[in-house]
Amino acid sequence: MSSKQIRNLTVFFAIGLLVFLGTADLTHGQRRDRSERRDRNRTAEKTKARTERRAKRQQRRRSSNNNQRQARRRSQQRSSQNRSNQASQQRRQRQQASQRQAQQRSNRAAQQRRMTQQASQRRAAQQRSNRAAQQRRQRQQASQRRAAQQRSNRATQQRRTNQRRQAQIQSQRRQNSARRAQQRRNAEYTEQLRREGRRQERRASQARIRAQTNEKSRRRQIKRERKLREERRKNRRENQRRAERRDRDNRYRNQQRRNSSRRYQVYNRSQQRRLRNQRWNTYQRQTRNQRRNYDRYQRRLRNQRRSRYLRYQQNYYNRLRRDRDRLRRAQYYNSLRYNYRYSRGGRYYYTSSYGSRMLQNALNRGYSQGYQAGQADRYDNWGYNYRDSFSYQDACYGYDNYYVSMSEYQYYFRQGFQRGYDDGYYGRSRYGRYYNGNGNLFGTILRGIISIFTY
Repeated sequence: MSSKQIRNLTVFFAIGLLVFLGTADLTHGQRRDRSERRDRNRTAEKTKARTERRAKRQQRRRSSNNNQRQARRRSQQRSSQNRSNQASQQRRQRQQASQRQAQQRSNRAAQQRRMTQQASQRRAAQQRSNRAAQQRRQRQQASQRRAAQQRSNRATQQRRTNQRRQAQIQSQRRQNSARRAQQRRNAEYTEQLRREGRRQERRASQARIRAQTNEKSRRRQIKRERKLREERRKNRRENQRRAERRDRDNRYRNQQRRNSSRRYQVYNRSQQRRLRNQRWNTYQRQTRNQRRNYDRYQRRLRNQRRSRYLRYQQNYYNRLRRDRDRLRRAQYYNSLRYNYRYSRGGRYYYTSSYGSRMLQNALNRGYSQGYQAGQADRYDNWGYNYRDSFSYQDACYGYDNYYVSMSEYQYYFRQGFQRGYDDGYYGRSRYGRYYNGNGNLFGTILRGIISIFTY
């Protein structure tokens, strides 16, 4: 029933009640008025609750309708999401705005209903005295109507829930189908990418093979050119060495003629002791900062992560300590004759047979140590630099006696070290031969560096 019919019925029953109450006793009417007021209050509260329930139902219907619309729009948005992300964002914003507007409208309608309810309550308060009988009848009718309305509402709610479930199932099916289609597309796209990557890898491998063949041919050409250049250099050096030998031989003959009356220089034990003290002091000055320089080089090699060269330097330092012990126990001879001569830098130097052997050993030991240092730098992938080596700057390895001065020994040790480093770094045997920890210069190379003669 509508609100107008309810009002007409209430007015009709109120008029009849007034006529009926006019004939009744005043006291009885007052009591009845009190009871009627209580009943009216109850009925007003019930009508208020009824109207609130109706407003809530209407609001639920609207919200359910809005939810259905939103579900449809979301399904549409998901289907069109792959086409344009920007359009979907705009639609979502519009939907949110429409939802806000619908919420505002529902709030306004609820406020208007509350206002109408308040007005009806005021009117009902004025007409409470005339509605007692009418309300009793209306209660019975209202209870029946409520039961019927509740049944109908339950049925409608059940239908709506079923519809919502069906819509959700359909939307889930659409989403699953869309996901499967997207997965198929992604799988096809990834397969295309793999094929393209394989093609590119094949092309790159072919290009690498071509580049390697070109590089190999270029290296062969470079090796041939290097061999030709080395052969030319060897020929030039051999010619120079022959000329130098002739000059040395001529100088030696001239010097031998000049020094035919000269006697050998002979050192007795006391002179050897003085010479030993002088050269021991020189050696001490040379090795005073040896430990500090070694530690500094060790730290630098650890920072540079040159493990192979670090092991080589440790072995070199251990051998230096053994040489120092042998140098302290050096023996003397009754007489030490300086009957050997060699030239360096346009000057002649004199030494004994032990000194000549020690200088030749300096060249071979320098070559061996240089070969090991170059090999270590090659394994560590380090640049070519023999002057930066601790062993080249120290050049004291093998100095275990006093037959030659420290500076002479260091000079020839560095000469051998330079040539050994070159062979070890490039993995060749240009200046000498290295095998099983021992290295020796070729005889021609050694005689080209130092030529010792007796006189």
